[in-house]
Amino acid sequence: MPRDTTMLELVSALSAHVRSEDEVVARVVALVSSGAVRLCGIFKGTRFEASIGEPSWRPVFAAASPEGGAR
Repeated sequence: MPRDTTMLELVSALSAHVRSEDEVVARVVALVSSGAVRLCGIFKGTRFEASIGEPSWRPVFAAASPEGGAR
């Protein structure tokens, strides 16, 4: 049965036992993706996809119109 935890609790617990932020992120992704941990709070239901290299998401910015406002 998965353990329910908040992102803060999970990151805090992992940070006490690993050497780098990259390892914390990797372990959070692995634990949540495997179903061993289920996030609650504002991250409830969040799933993660691990990728190597460039992130799969891109920030979206509103393009400025010629009049100076956002489109």
